[in-house]
Amino acid sequence: MIAWLKTAQTRREFLRTLGRGAALAAILGAASAAAFRRGGRPASQTCINRSVCRGCAAFDGCGLPAALSARQAPGDRDEWPKASTTTE
Repeated sequence: MIAWLKTAQTRREFLRTLGRGAALAAILGAASAAAFRRGGRPASQTCINRSVCRGCAAFDGCGLPAALSARQAPGDRDEWPKASTTTE
């Protein structure tokens, strides 16, 4: 068994340990909620394509506000006109 479990604790020591564990759980819960409040996206995300969202390789997984707005805009990025490669 674990050594600290073998030692006898007074009721006061037990409650103090229980309170510390509860405080630690509350702090970790609050930190997790704050970290994932934005959908789990890191706050340090930066644009790699000068805010030209629809043509960006990272568009699907990007969490920046411009990309979120572009995703909600009507139309799909595959429907945008493509450059013509044929010559007449």
